[in-house]
Amino acid sequence: MELQPASEQERTVFCRLCAFAGGCTLKAVEAICAGDGIEEEHILELLSRLIDQSLVYTVEQSGEVRYRLLEIIQQYGQEKLEEMGEGVILGRRHRDWFLELAEQAEQQLVGRHQGAWLDRLEVEHENLRTALRWSLEQHEGEAAGRIGAAIWSFWLLRGYLGEGRQWLDLILAQLPDRTAVRAKVLGVTAIIAAHQGDSTRAKSLVEQSLDVWRTVGDKQGIASTLAMLGNAALSQGDYEQATTRYEECLPLLREVEEKQWTAIVLSSLGLALFYQG
Repeated sequence: MELQPASEQERTVFCRLCAFAGGCTLKAVEAICAGDGIEEEHILELLSRLIDQSLVYTVEQSGEVRYRLLEIIQQYGQEKLEEMGEGVILGRRHRDWFLELAEQAEQQLVGRHQGAWLDRLEVEHENLRTALRWSLEQHEGEAAGRIGAAIWSFWLLRGYLGEGRQWLDLILAQLPDRTAVRAKVLGVTAIIAAHQGDSTRAKSLVEQSLDVWRTVGDKQGIASTLAMLGNAALSQGDYEQATTRYEECLPLLREVEEKQWTAIVLSSLGLALFYQG
């Protein structure tokens, strides 16, 4: 199969587009495909030329224009991208872009824009999967961990529990024993395991997370994990253990000025004490 975009720049952008999965926005194309002979301000014009040649087509999703390639054409372009020696370079650019998007989403998934960000992550799910897969293939577990720890609530709220758990287990296998990223991934894996009914595994993961947070010395991480253990004990009717965990985490929450979680833990502590009479 021979595809011949008219110019060298068109061929380059066409091949670089093949780093994406499930389409991409103009902003993402400009960030990932520009450079090394391609000026960012020329990207839109080059995309228009590729559309005219039926190598790229557009769709509208969530009110935004996305650029896509037919699967058979994309496979051809990926081969050419490797021949150009840009496979790893574009893979890393792609991963870094979607890592940044994931961490931006993490901050929004707990606020009033949660619905819009869940929709955005749904649209970009294939790209996020590609970024995770590429990171693991390159043995860059920390980057994969940052993505997984950022989008776990998307997996939870949109029903991708099994898939999310698989990714997180693969990530944990590549993460060093004593890092903040590992502690965070252990914690979010525990939440998903608990929602799957695997309470024994969830408790073990949370305890491992607490141990790593203590080693790292992250007071916020220690406090939030103690609160998780307190909640688990409360739900299991172990009110004495719940009280111990809540009372241990409250000074840390106050120290890091986490007012919302301080209020939540005080409320939960009140329940635990009430149930003890």
